[in-house]
Amino acid sequence: MTSTGRCQTSCPKVAILDIPFLFKDYAQARATLDGPVGQDMLTKFPAKGIVALAWGENGFRHMTNNKKQVVVPDDLKGLKMRTMENPVHMQAYKAFGIIPTPMAFTEVFTALQQGTVDGQENPLSVITAAKFEQVQKHLSLTGHVYSPALILMSKAQWDKLSAADKQDGFSDAPRKRSGQPRAHRRGRAQGGRRSAPKGHDRRRGRRQGEVPGGAPADLRRVRQEVRPGQHRQIRTYK
Repeated sequence: MTSTGRCQTSCPKVAILDIPFLFKDYAQARATLDGPVGQDMLTKFPAKGIVALAWGENGFRHMTNNKKQVVVPDDLKGLKMRTMENPVHMQAYKAFGIIPTPMAFTEVFTALQQGTVDGQENPLSVITAAKFEQVQKHLSLTGHVYSPALILMSKAQWDKLSAADKQDGFSDAPRKRSGQPRAHRRGRAQGGRRSAPKGHDRRRGRRQGEVPGGAPADLRRVRQEVRPGQHRQIRTYK
């Protein structure tokens, strides 16, 4: 299982899913991936030697930093944030006024600890597993990007399977079970882990994708700021 950011070489169209504020909530994101758009993306992988069995879920991404609480869009300006080496994310974050700093995940904890970067952004399940609360003061539930996951398999290994195994064990099963891991991961991010990890200052938004503590006008403003980039990116990946 992997994130879409690692799959853009094999299937460039999946990059469209990394555009900020593309989905308003989990229901819309899941309906898109389980519908014609998401299922069509899965068909693009075999040509690259990979079989995409089903969609999984990492969840909505949120921001942590050591400088200040992020309540309104202007609070993001000047923050040096670790990002994935993902051009879609980096372009959008620049529109927020963030200084994006691509960095391998294995380097993030030390970079936060030493002040090389001010903060980072990830789903809550990743933030808590990495113990970022030990080196970050502020957690803002921005929900700025929905991060799906992909269950992948080598096409060479896939081709060695019998038709029955493909259908029963590897084709139908992941799709039938895809709702279960999604629900489990969402439970970690929004249920048992909805509260900020100990040591974090938190600000909750009204829903996923809303700038925490900000009025709806603030959300409209940040969306307006990234809209030109959104439109360019959407045209690129159509």
